[in-house]
Amino acid sequence: MIGVQKWRQHNGNPDDGNYIIGHHWAIAGLIGRFANRFICYPILARMISGHKNPSHYVCSSEGVYPMTFWDTILAVILQARLFLENFNLRVVVDAYFANSSFINPMIDEGIHVITRWRKDGIGWDEPEPYYGKRKRGRPRKYGTQHKLSNLLNSFNPELVLVHTYGQLSRVAVVTRDMYLRDIKQKVRIVVIESNREPVILVSTDMTLSSAEIIEIYSSRFSIEIAIRDLKQHFGFGDYQCTTNALQRNLYSDLFSFPVYLCVYGV
Repeated sequence: MIGVQKWRQHNGNPDDGNYIIGHHWAIAGLIGRFANRFICYPILARMISGHKNPSHYVCSSEGVYPMTFWDTILAVILQARLFLENFNLRVVVDAYFANSSFINPMIDEGIHVITRWRKDGIGWDEPEPYYGKRKRGRPRKYGTQHKLSNLLNSFNPELVLVHTYGQLSRVAVVTRDMYLRDIKQKVRIVVIESNREPVILVSTDMTLSSAEIIEIYSSRFSIEIAIRDLKQHFGFGDYQCTTNALQRNLYSDLFSFPVYLCVYGV
């Protein structure tokens, strides 16, 4: 069937099997704040093209080729920006999008990204200025290297007051502007102390404070409420794909890869 593909199951439940087979969709929603709580308004959905049975194609000067996952996500975001009359956007996404394949195209389009970074991430400071006669060879692009999860131990954390999940709390954070591997520009890193492992957030919008970055990223939980309502009240939960190989129905998760758009004025 056109567009059908096999996706690895990431929910960690062994009873659900290792894979989901069916159509998958990307959804974009606008996030608004009401009384210190975030509400997501879904506005766009687009089917993600299958690998073996593609349903979407890209036509360019280089020829015609099947759309990749990242092509589909980029199309959704650019279409949302067009509907919003080219307002500036901040795109809030989970750690699946924390890579150069997604972030660099967003930078090229002038769209800011706020996401969670992996715990083993490495960052580099700005190279220190060199005084005197420069040595031969290419000048250094990066400065001191840091493991991001260790920044809480390397620098003194500051306490910031944030509104997250409807509550006012004070958290210890380290904020630092650094370079990340394969990301074409410097980004703002916020490392948050937690009871378990540190939480690492990345923002390409370096005008935001650490508290603003934390609050904006926490707004992505509102999409879960929107997904529940779409399943219960709009029939999205009735979409299923059956495979005889597993002798049961496999729910095709329409919202495996949600995109969250925060709109702010010019």
